[in-house]
Amino acid sequence: MVAISGFALAMVVVVGLASRRDGVSSRMRLVQEKLSGDLAGVSWTELAIRMAPGAVHTELRRVLMPGLPHWWKKLERPSREEKPWRMAFAFEGPTTCLAKLDCHVSVLQQGKTPHDLHQHTDEEIIIPLSGTVDILTASDTGSSELQVETIQRGQFIYHAPRRPHTVRAAGDGEATYLILRWEGQLADRSPVLPSSVFSVSEIPPPDGAARGFSTELIFESPTPHLEKLHCHQSTIAPGGGYDAHADNYDVVIVVLEGVVETLGEQIGADSVIFYSANRPHGMRNPGTSPARYLTFEFHSDAASDH
Repeated sequence: MVAISGFALAMVVVVGLASRRDGVSSRMRLVQEKLSGDLAGVSWTELAIRMAPGAVHTELRRVLMPGLPHWWKKLERPSREEKPWRMAFAFEGPTTCLAKLDCHVSVLQQGKTPHDLHQHTDEEIIIPLSGTVDILTASDTGSSELQVETIQRGQFIYHAPRRPHTVRAAGDGEATYLILRWEGQLADRSPVLPSSVFSVSEIPPPDGAARGFSTELIFESPTPHLEKLHCHQSTIAPGGGYDAHADNYDVVIVVLEGVVETLGEQIGADSVIFYSANRPHGMRNPGTSPARYLTFEFHSDAASDH
């Protein structure tokens, strides 16, 4: 049984009662999952925030959890089991700027899909780590007319909300890919970023640039859940880097090659780094070859007011 303080329990009950009636069953399910130990990585404070009406998620989180800690994870492949689809979570829960962030690695056997065509209101990025991935999309979940776009390492796709899609392992073997999936503050914005495939170019190492650090913009746009979603790739020359600073938005970094030093650790390729909004962080390259990584910035409407 999960231990819970009187204050935390009271907070969960108050938030639950203040929530909309049509969400009572889903909120009670969260409590049951927490008590059973299925949400061991989610604190009772985080649970109360997740149970609150969506319109107050960001502000409630800012009051109760003003700054979540940074973290990093090596993107370990799920254990080798005879299953067509295997998953390994790096993180799942609320952040300073997002109602929810889901970061996990999936492995698909050749020709397999994790699920039928589905759609969801949150946004998603799929980044192949190895093998080849078919992205299957359609006009609606019952359609038999599928559009297929094949991507591999060096590319990634952004899925806008409510676009029916699934994934299939193509090529001669398994496919491994990273999923970033999030909910922010849903708003009626126009124009917004459409579902799109992007390529990561092989940018050369910095040639005498200040601090041995260079970046290249991949995209920047409002989305249904974000005031702005920004993505760029960076290269840090050996010995280069940048000093500690704080941003008013959450940042996810996916290391593609080389080694970087941050958060007191040396972190290699196929790792993900999370920098929480409003908390200082810096980075340098302690290696002998250039380090290259993707950066995703999650700019929320609420965060921009602080």
